Amino acid sequence: MVIKKDFLFSIGLRELLFVAFTLVAMVPVVLLGFWVQHILTDAGVEAVKAQSTMVMVYAIALLVLIIALFVSWKITKLIVRPIRSVIHAANDVASNKHVNHIQSKSVVTPKEITQLITVFDQMAEKVESARIELEHRVAERTKELQDEIKDRKKLQDKLMQMANHDELTKLPNRRLLSEQLKVALLKQPRLNSITGVLFIDLDGFKMVNDTYGHQVGDELLIQVASRINYVVRTSDTVYRYGGDEFVVLIEDALTEKDVKIVAEKTLTALKGAFEIEQQQIYIGA
Repeated sequence: MVIKKDFLFSIGLRELLFVAFTLVAMVPVVLLGFWVQHILTDAGVEAVKAQSTMVMVYAIALLVLIIALFVSWKITKLIVRPIRSVIHAANDVASNKHVNHIQSKSVVTPKEITQLITVFDQMAEKVESARIELEHRVAERTKELQDEIKDRKKLQDKLMQMANHDELTKLPNRRLLSEQLKVALLKQPRLNSITGVLFIDLDGFKMVNDTYGHQVGDELLIQVASRINYVVRTSDTVYRYGGDEFVVLIEDALTEKDVKIVAEKTLTALKGAFEIEQQQIYIGA
C-alpha cells in the first residue's frame, strides 16, 4: 500500500489517525512462502475505527481541560487581585499606616468587587477622619489637664504658703518656726554650734492702732518685719509669732556673743522713726 506525501497534509486529524491505525492493523498475505501483499480485514477495520474514535475523544477532552484551566486562571486572577488590594489596605489600617485609595479602574472586576472597593475607600476615609478628630480631642484634653494641673499646683502652693506664712508680712509663722527649730537643734551637736532664739515684743503698738487705725498698724508691722530682716544675718530667719510679736531664729552661731550682736542690732533698728502716711511713729521693743 502506497500513501502519497501530499495526501497526509490534505486529510484531517481523524482521517490521519485512521490511516495510521489501518497500517498497523493490516495483515500480510503469504502464498507458497512468498509475501504477496498486506490486506485489511473487516475485524481490523472495526478495530481501527474504535481506536481512532477513542483517541479523538481523549484529545478533545484534554483540549477542553486545558482551555478550562486557562479560563479559570484568568478569572481567578481578575477576582483575587482586587481582593488582595483590599486585604493589604485593611492591614495598613490595622497597623495605623497611611491608606491610599485602591485603584479599581485599572482592573476589570465584577460589579460586586468594585462595590466592595468603593465601600472600603469610604470606610478608610471615615477611619482617617475619626483618627484626626480623636487626635485633636486628645490634644485639647491634654492641654486642659495640663492647665488644670498647673492651677492645682498654684492652689497647693498658695495653701502651703498660707499654712506656713503670715499673710500680712509674708514672714514664716509659728507653725514653720516649730518645725525649723527642731531641725536646728538636731544639727547643733554635729556642727558644734549655738542656736539662739530672740523673742521680740513691740512696745506701744496697741496705742498706734488705737490712735491711727488698723491700716497704719498693719503698715507698721510690715515695716518692722522689713527692718528686722535687713539687720539679721543671711543664715537667720525672722518669723511673725502673732499680733505684735516676732521671733528671730539664729543658727550656726559660734558663740553667745554672736547671738547678742544680732539682738542689739535688732533693737537698734527698731528705735528709729517709722514714716507712715506722713506720720513719724516711734515704738520700742
